[in-house]
Amino acid sequence: MIAEPCIGEKDNSCVEVCPVDCIHPTPDEPDYEEQKQLYIDPDECIDCDACVEACPVDACFAEDQLPAAWSAFAQVNADYFAGKQGTSIAWGAILGTIMFLNVWVIIWPAQKKILGIVEATDEEKAKARPRALAASRTNTLLSIPM
Repeated sequence: MIAEPCIGEKDNSCVEVCPVDCIHPTPDEPDYEEQKQLYIDPDECIDCDACVEACPVDACFAEDQLPAAWSAFAQVNADYFAGKQGTSIAWGAILGTIMFLNVWVIIWPAQKKILGIVEATDEEKAKARPRALAASRTNTLLSIPM
């Protein structure tokens, strides 16, 4: 957890040493300037203590070593990430739905025509090939962020 000493400091030494990229916002994220401090995602943190050693203001703590005076910062850190995970899940669902529809509505029907599983004219087969290829490549690109 990152506690009170980080407020107003936002030294990025801890961000640089974190092996799982669980400290945010980083200087290249849009909300960096708006935030008063950095936060550790409690669901992603592996308790390696790399940030504890790197922090010049002694603001980083393992969750079970957070001083009682700063115990509220466990929730402060969790709250920062609460809304962001829901957004990630929503985008994953949207991308997954697009990919699902590409397969069942575009790729598979086109493949059935191309392979002769269903009857199709040469003109229909010619139209199906590039359409199936485009949908397949789209799915490949959509799978990258997932």
